[in-house]
Amino acid sequence: MTDSETIELLQMQLKTQQQQNEFLQKTIESLNQNIQSQTETIETLTEKIADLEEKLNRNSRNSSKPPSSDGYSKPNPKSLRPKSEKKAGGQKGHKSSNLSVPENFLKALMPVYSTDRLKGLPSLKTQCFFLQGILRFRLQIMPQKEQSGI
Repeated sequence: MTDSETIELLQMQLKTQQQQNEFLQKTIESLNQNIQSQTETIETLTEKIADLEEKLNRNSRNSSKPPSSDGYSKPNPKSLRPKSEKKAGGQKGHKSSNLSVPENFLKALMPVYSTDRLKGLPSLKTQCFFLQGILRFRLQIMPQKEQSGI
Protein backbone atom coordinates (compact mmCIF):
# COMPACT_ATOMS: atom_id res chain seq x y z
CA MET A 1 0.00 0.00 0.00
CA THR A 2 1.31 3.40 -0.94
CA ASP A 3 1.43 6.48 1.18
CA SER A 4 -1.32 8.22 -0.76
CA GLU A 5 -3.65 5.24 -0.35
CA THR A 6 -2.94 5.14 3.36
CA ILE A 7 -3.69 8.85 3.67
CA GLU A 8 -6.99 8.43 1.77
CA LEU A 9 -7.98 5.52 4.01
CA LEU A 10 -7.19 7.51 7.15
CA GLN A 11 -9.15 10.51 5.84
CA MET A 12 -12.19 8.30 5.19
CA GLN A 13 -11.94 6.87 8.68
CA LEU A 14 -11.69 10.41 10.06
CA LYS A 15 -14.84 11.48 8.20
CA THR A 16 -16.72 8.44 9.45
CA GLN A 17 -15.67 9.16 13.03
CA GLN A 18 -16.67 12.83 12.66
CA GLN A 19 -20.12 11.78 11.41
CA GLN A 20 -20.46 9.40 14.33
CA ASN A 21 -19.39 12.17 16.72
CA GLU A 22 -21.99 14.56 15.28
CA PHE A 23 -24.70 11.89 15.59
CA LEU A 24 -23.69 11.13 19.17
CA GLN A 25 -23.66 14.84 20.06
CA LYS A 26 -27.18 15.28 18.65
CA THR A 27 -28.33 12.25 20.61
CA ILE A 28 -26.77 13.62 23.80
CA GLU A 29 -28.48 17.00 23.23
CA SER A 30 -31.90 15.38 22.74
CA LEU A 31 -31.38 13.24 25.86
CA ASN A 32 -30.39 16.31 27.86
CA GLN A 33 -33.58 18.07 26.69
CA ASN A 34 -35.64 15.04 27.76
CA ILE A 35 -33.93 15.02 31.14
CA GLN A 36 -34.57 18.73 31.58
CA SER A 37 -38.29 18.41 30.69
CA GLN A 38 -38.66 15.41 33.00
CA THR A 39 -36.94 17.30 35.81
CA GLU A 40 -39.39 20.18 35.37
CA THR A 41 -42.30 17.73 35.41
CA ILE A 42 -40.97 16.10 38.56
CA GLU A 43 -40.65 19.49 40.25
CA THR A 44 -44.23 20.49 39.40
CA LEU A 45 -45.56 17.11 40.53
CA THR A 46 -43.59 17.34 43.78
CA GLU A 47 -45.14 20.75 44.44
CA LYS A 48 -48.63 19.37 43.73
CA ILE A 49 -48.01 16.44 46.07
CA ALA A 50 -46.85 18.79 48.82
CA ASP A 51 -49.98 20.95 48.38
CA LEU A 52 -52.26 17.91 48.46
CA GLU A 53 -50.53 16.50 51.54
CA GLU A 54 -50.92 19.88 53.23
CA LYS A 55 -54.65 19.84 52.42
CA LEU A 56 -54.97 16.31 53.77
CA ASN A 57 -53.28 17.27 57.03
CA ARG A 58 -55.68 20.14 57.67
CA ASN A 59 -58.37 19.69 60.29
CA SER A 60 -60.53 21.92 62.42
CA ARG A 61 -57.68 22.64 64.83
CA ASN A 62 -55.17 24.00 62.32
CA SER A 63 -57.50 25.62 59.76
CA SER A 64 -60.84 27.35 59.45
CA LYS A 65 -62.68 24.08 58.73
CA PRO A 66 -65.64 23.21 60.96
CA PRO A 67 -65.22 20.28 63.37
CA SER A 68 -67.89 18.29 61.56
CA SER A 69 -65.60 18.01 58.53
CA ASP A 70 -62.95 16.14 60.52
CA GLY A 71 -64.74 12.85 59.98
CA TYR A 72 -64.41 9.85 62.23
CA SER A 73 -60.83 10.28 63.26
CA LYS A 74 -61.28 8.81 66.73
CA PRO A 75 -59.79 5.34 66.99
CA ASN A 76 -62.10 2.49 67.93
CA PRO A 77 -62.12 1.76 71.66
CA LYS A 78 -59.94 -1.15 72.71
CA SER A 79 -61.16 -3.68 75.24
CA LEU A 80 -59.20 -3.96 78.47
CA ARG A 81 -60.22 -7.58 78.84
CA PRO A 82 -57.40 -10.02 77.98
CA LYS A 83 -57.99 -12.17 74.91
CA SER A 84 -59.19 -15.69 75.65
CA GLU A 85 -58.21 -18.80 73.75
CA LYS A 86 -61.83 -20.03 73.74
CA LYS A 87 -64.08 -19.51 70.73
CA ALA A 88 -67.10 -17.23 70.96
CA GLY A 89 -70.48 -18.81 71.73
CA GLY A 90 -71.51 -21.86 73.74
CA GLN A 91 -68.67 -24.11 74.78
CA LYS A 92 -68.59 -27.91 74.52
CA GLY A 93 -70.78 -29.58 77.10
CA HIS A 94 -72.93 -26.47 77.49
CA LYS A 95 -76.67 -27.25 77.67
CA SER A 96 -78.45 -25.40 74.87
CA SER A 97 -81.56 -23.38 75.55
CA ASN A 98 -83.44 -23.49 72.25
CA LEU A 99 -87.15 -22.81 72.04
CA SER A 100 -89.22 -25.94 71.68
CA VAL A 101 -92.75 -26.54 70.43
CA PRO A 102 -95.17 -27.53 73.24
CA GLU A 103 -96.59 -31.04 72.94
CA ASN A 104 -100.19 -29.88 72.91
CA PHE A 105 -99.59 -27.20 70.26
CA LEU A 106 -100.97 -29.23 67.37
CA LYS A 107 -104.01 -30.31 69.36
CA ALA A 108 -104.74 -26.72 70.41
CA LEU A 109 -104.24 -25.49 66.86
CA MET A 110 -106.42 -28.07 65.14
CA PRO A 111 -109.06 -29.47 67.44
CA VAL A 112 -111.13 -30.51 64.42
CA TYR A 113 -108.31 -32.04 62.39
CA SER A 114 -106.38 -35.03 63.58
CA THR A 115 -102.60 -35.27 63.42
CA ASP A 116 -103.04 -38.39 61.31
CA ARG A 117 -103.85 -36.12 58.37
CA LEU A 118 -100.38 -34.58 58.69
CA LYS A 119 -98.72 -37.99 58.61
CA GLY A 120 -100.23 -38.63 55.19
CA LEU A 121 -98.52 -35.56 53.72
CA PRO A 122 -95.27 -36.37 51.86
CA SER A 123 -92.77 -33.99 53.50
CA LEU A 124 -92.22 -31.71 56.43
CA LYS A 125 -92.40 -28.73 54.10
CA THR A 126 -95.89 -29.60 52.93
CA GLN A 127 -96.91 -30.26 56.53
CA CYS A 128 -95.75 -26.74 57.42
CA PHE A 129 -97.70 -25.24 54.49
CA PHE A 130 -100.77 -27.20 55.56
CA LEU A 131 -100.49 -25.94 59.15
CA GLN A 132 -99.82 -22.40 57.95
CA GLY A 133 -102.99 -22.47 55.87
CA ILE A 134 -105.05 -23.74 58.79
CA LEU A 135 -103.62 -21.06 61.07
CA ARG A 136 -104.43 -18.30 58.56
CA PHE A 137 -107.94 -19.66 58.14
CA ARG A 138 -108.51 -19.80 61.93
CA LEU A 139 -107.15 -16.25 62.37
CA GLN A 140 -109.52 -14.95 59.71
CA ILE A 141 -112.55 -16.68 61.24
CA MET A 142 -111.83 -15.98 64.95
CA PRO A 143 -112.38 -12.18 64.88
CA GLN A 144 -115.66 -12.71 63.02
CA LYS A 145 -116.85 -15.17 65.68
CA GLU A 146 -115.95 -12.76 68.47
CA GLN A 147 -117.82 -9.90 66.78
CA SER A 148 -120.99 -11.89 66.21
CA GLY A 149 -120.93 -13.27 69.78
CA ILE A 150 -120.74 -16.93 68.78
